[in-house]
Amino acid sequence: MKPIALFCLVFPLMFTAVGCERKRTKSPEPTKQIKSLHEAPADRDLKKQKDIPLQSQSTQRVEKYIYKQTPQGELAMYVHFPKDWTENDKLPAIVFFFGSTWRAGTVKQFVPQAEYLTGRGMVIARADYRVRDRHSTTPDKCVEDGKSAVRWLRANAARLGIDPDRIVASGHSAGGHIAACTYMTKGLDAQGEDLSISSKPNLLVLFGTAGLHFAPNMGLGVGPEMAIKISPYHNLSKEVSHAFLYYGTNDLALVAGGIDFIEKYTKLGINTELYTAEGQGHVSFRASPWFERTIYLVDKFLARYGYTKGEPTIKLPEGKVEIKKCLELISTHTQRIGWVIHRCIAQPATATRNRSNFLSLMAPK
Repeated sequence: MKPIALFCLVFPLMFTAVGCERKRTKSPEPTKQIKSLHEAPADRDLKKQKDIPLQSQSTQRVEKYIYKQTPQGELAMYVHFPKDWTENDKLPAIVFFFGSTWRAGTVKQFVPQAEYLTGRGMVIARADYRVRDRHSTTPDKCVEDGKSAVRWLRANAARLGIDPDRIVASGHSAGGHIAACTYMTKGLDAQGEDLSISSKPNLLVLFGTAGLHFAPNMGLGVGPEMAIKISPYHNLSKEVSHAFLYYGTNDLALVAGGIDFIEKYTKLGINTELYTAEGQGHVSFRASPWFERTIYLVDKFLARYGYTKGEPTIKLPEGKVEIKKCLELISTHTQRIGWVIHRCIAQPATATRNRSNFLSLMAPK
């Protein structure tokens, strides 16, 4: 057979084979969650873990409220009410801010936590806020919206059946940053709001909180002056509310800013509880068995301040899963704080080196 004829015969077969192989191996990309700025390898195993079952919606009432009008559109808050709730109640409340990297995210993130804590007798809110990808805004607007959400809850305490003096702000990653800023950031109040109503929560519950050492060159359009304004570390004072913090030991957010924040928190004499999960990353609290373990600890923390009653009702999964209590502030121990925290981090020398590298990258040029 002549070479040209052989080529004409073989080439179409090769093209067909390649096309068949592509057709066989190519599959649609699964819908991906927004990747965290501080994602660790352990986080990528979440899809292998058990999903968190939701309670029957028939036992809970969830109402949507528009809590704020902005130039970019209205912002909604989804409020979960306990069974047998009435407007005459005076229940503790908690508002959750989803993790977003200040760019995206979904208000659905904290539905499992909301359903559990509603069953414990609290009124739970999940607040939307402006983010870059949907609203073309910068992190200072996220903080403004967070403050508006807490203020709206307090202003509407009577109609919502909540106690205006028992409001918790909580969040994950950027949402944790927003929760912290609702107390610590001065100013950034939305125009037209009643500033006689405080935007400060009474307690903080923070999961894998990022941005505690907010830097101006994080690619988010925030300059040096505003970065300081929305940096919880730089705005800590003795008046800050008590806090619960959770991190995975592999979470770079702990190394990058969490350690300094907690050290300063304790030196100011503020009651603080820090828990870490060995080998876990930035979003570990969202899946079993860490979801059950963290919400159990949050429940215990809330009970210490009278926000829940009795023992937690969450069923803990079988098997040994350890979350270390790394820090509970005792004023006489503040001189040992650095040692205590570093013992709670996997490979302290590496963690310290990573923190130095990260902070050097974030330093203004």
